Amino acid sequence: MMKNLKESTPNGEKKKKTSHKQRQRKGRYYLLKTRDYLKNLGYEVDIVEKTQRIVTKDDKGKQFVLFQKKDLWGADLVARNREELIWVQVKSNKGDIGRGIKQLSEDENWPDSDVVKRWVMCWEPRVREPEIVEVIIAEQTLEDDELSSDPNVSD
Repeated sequence: MMKNLKESTPNGEKKKKTSHKQRQRKGRYYLLKTRDYLKNLGYEVDIVEKTQRIVTKDDKGKQFVLFQKKDLWGADLVARNREELIWVQVKSNKGDIGRGIKQLSEDENWPDSDVVKRWVMCWEPRVREPEIVEVIIAEQTLEDDELSSDPNVSD
């Protein structure tokens, strides 16, 4: 069983190091809190974060099982109503918003539609509503002068 280990902060205070199980519980808590929040807003919501079972062997040849969480196209949840479909990445740390945006941006096959949206929802401790960041990927467009200099483009 893993115990909380104490380490000192730069100003000399002691802080507890959270265990893997505590981080898992916290992540699951905010995932379910986000699901309930979106349901209360009138969305149908499904969890698309799945756990994959991996059977492997250690150095001595003994088999053991690892569990790895996989997101579907970078999202933990999918929410929909009659107007929109939203892929949601849930974060419990404001510093991880950038990583959530990156996870939802990795796949280049997102449709160019106002109906399909990608959100990173971040929960601060003791806050009733999350911060919602919409992921918008700017289109790369070529200017007319760039097109005219391209030998593959004909007039």
